[in-house]
Amino acid sequence: MKSKPAKRIFIMLVCFVMMVTIIPRAKTIWELNGRKQQLVMEKNQVQRLNQQLKEQLIESKKPETVERIAREKLKMVKEGETYVIEVSAD
Repeated sequence: MKSKPAKRIFIMLVCFVMMVTIIPRAKTIWELNGRKQQLVMEKNQVQRLNQQLKEQLIESKKPETVERIAREKLKMVKEGETYVIEVSAD
């Protein structure tokens, strides 16, 4: 008869020890999964940006793009062309 209360106490003690060790680890796993999801989303965003920048770099190396930028931003003209500035009458 004395072994039944001792057995119950032992089982309760084992359960308590398991709770004390498992619950903090489960919480850590939960937090790490959340952080992992954030990092995966951030990684995908960075990969999309990287792809866009690669495409822009390829585009910027094309002669047509270089010419367009030279004409629009630097106001350059080809040999034999004349640059005309339109003046509005305000």
